Amino acid sequence: WTYVVTNTGNVALSNVTVTDDQGVAVSCPQDTLTVGGTMTCTGSGTATAGQYANVGDVTGTAPDGTVVTDSDPSHYLGVTAAIDIEKATNGADADGRSDADVPQIAPGDPVTWTYVVTNTGNVAIAGADVSVTDDIIGTISSIVDKGDGDDVLAPGEVWVYEATGTAGDLISPDPGMVIVDGCDAGGTSTSRPTYENVGTVTVPGASDSDASHYCNPPAPPLMCPDGTAADFVVEFSGEKLLPRAGRTTQTVAVDIPAGTYGVTLISGDYARGSNKAGNPFYQPNERWRLLGSAPSGYSVDLPDTVEDISGVVTTGLSVVFNSDVTSITAEHWSVATDDYHMNSVVPEYACLIER
Repeated sequence: WTYVVTNTGNVALSNVTVTDDQGVAVSCPQDTLTVGGTMTCTGSGTATAGQYANVGDVTGTAPDGTVVTDSDPSHYLGVTAAIDIEKATNGADADGRSDADVPQIAPGDPVTWTYVVTNTGNVAIAGADVSVTDDIIGTISSIVDKGDGDDVLAPGEVWVYEATGTAGDLISPDPGMVIVDGCDAGGTSTSRPTYENVGTVTVPGASDSDASHYCNPPAPPLMCPDGTAADFVVEFSGEKLLPRAGRTTQTVAVDIPAGTYGVTLISGDYARGSNKAGNPFYQPNERWRLLGSAPSGYSVDLPDTVEDISGVVTTGLSVVFNSDVTSITAEHWSVATDDYHMNSVVPEYACLIER
């Protein structure tokens, strides 16, 4: 600040002192002024934000002891560049990866990201100086709402930017996607892969960023054909009839981790019939067994006739896989008393639920 002091009277002045009502330390080159004399005093400080006002006061003493005074105000506006961005995914803020409002979007469904930019400072910003980017998408140039419509983002004005895309498969994400664990509001369930991208706005002297998220809907529970939930459902090809005593096996490739599982076996709607003598097919002393590629297994007795076995659900079984299993074999065998009483089946489904 400069304080220019002039003796406008017709007598010399002594004890000339300049002060500032805001406490600014003012330095003057002298403390006397001749008639018509002028001096420039100075003070300095650090600008503050917003409207600032201060008043310079001067006093001087005439030869007869009269004290003369004068005051003069001055002002400045401390400009502050400040900017805010709020990013949303399909209308949801979804700031946190496990927030309750994180949208669940199926792979292939449309996604709209909005970037709401607000000038929270007190200085206007030219539109050319406003840059909005997304760490995944890149530069965001589409403005769907430009406030008052001009190319200046005034203090308090809001502009809305927008980008669109397609939801990805977050189990098998595309390269470049940022996937985090989330979609577990309140920590009450198992977290799922969650897409995260961050919007950033930059203006001269300020910037701001905001993240948003989405996840795919949870996969529907795996169901056994009897209507119960299962962790794994193994499907075999169906009925196998043997003309004489022996065993029937079918092997299916699987990927099941080691562990203890409860097992449900389901037989199919197999052919019913009789031999040429009109006798029903019997399966005396039948047993089913399920074998994993690791040392494991269980067995269960079955009904003695094809008619009885059709549609049977056998529950309450368990199996222990000592290591990860890559194949499962269903094995059925019987011991017969004569040639034409012989036939054999394997189960149609084996449903496993981890214990």
